[in-house]
Amino acid sequence: MKIFSLEVSNSLRGVMQLVIILSHLYYVFSDMLVFRIANTLAGSIVAMFLFTSGYGLIQGYQRALEQGKDPFAGFVRRRLWGILKPYLLAQILYFALMYWSQGHIPGLDSLWSLLRHGETPMPNAWFIFVLLALYILFYLVYGLLGLRRGPALIASLVGSIVLMAIPYVLGYERAWWATTLAFVSGLMLGTYQEVLYPYLSRWWAILLMIAMVIGLRLLPWELMIPLAFVVIPLLALIFLRLSGYNAWLDGLYAELRTAEGKSLQQLHPISGRIASGLMFLSMISFELYLLHGIWIRFLRSPIAHDGLYVALVFACTILSSWLIHSLLKRI
Repeated sequence: MKIFSLEVSNSLRGVMQLVIILSHLYYVFSDMLVFRIANTLAGSIVAMFLFTSGYGLIQGYQRALEQGKDPFAGFVRRRLWGILKPYLLAQILYFALMYWSQGHIPGLDSLWSLLRHGETPMPNAWFIFVLLALYILFYLVYGLLGLRRGPALIASLVGSIVLMAIPYVLGYERAWWATTLAFVSGLMLGTYQEVLYPYLSRWWAILLMIAMVIGLRLLPWELMIPLAFVVIPLLALIFLRLSGYNAWLDGLYAELRTAEGKSLQQLHPISGRIASGLMFLSMISFELYLLHGIWIRFLRSPIAHDGLYVALVFACTILSSWLIHSLLKRI
């Protein structure tokens, strides 16, 4: 039993990144409703990203074992270097634009600011460091230690709590630790989905999870927030399945696999274009995250018109993301 396919998971990533861009534009246009709504949803979207990362990793791991392959063959190159490579290119672009606009770039003191205060050398880059740490944790638990199922989940939970505790104790901003447990939630569902999902999808379980999220968010203790982000991705996943979105997209791709030599657009002119657009955004989703903060920062000063500024932020982000993605495929 597979709760949601790779196509469904990927299709969400690009759209969620667009909402993340809107959420960060809130800090420029805090009085506009659309940006306030996006900013409210931002934490849940980041949790969904970490959840799908955990779910995808454990699904790939289990599939490799079933096929008699090494689950960690090329893990460092594909996973860890796959995160670092686009990040380094984005960081170079950020420093170049900083030097062009201000005449200098940060020195080694920026490294101290990162370690001591969690102030990253590029806007919103905290997510990159958290994701890297979680991937390394997965490699340590499932690869080097060779743990399986229950023991592996317990070790992953303990490791995630440690990864949360370090930035919390050091006084980093809440983003560094609030959504980390969503990764373990994805691992858990991916490991025990045959047992868990039939219960999670029942109406009483849905109502219970909704009540848990509301209750945890209303509590005055901020350390309860990570528990809410364990549950929110599960609710989002259930609602997607109930809405028919999974069945729609999976049906399109099932038909595509049996229709030799045809594209989605040829099979279904409207639905196919929508699905293709979602997959294009998915393809460049990581670059979208890396680059949007750069353009939000550097386009504000020369562009006074608000509408033009927002349009250029999206246009420059999408175009530069596609260019860097295309470049990285050749490297």
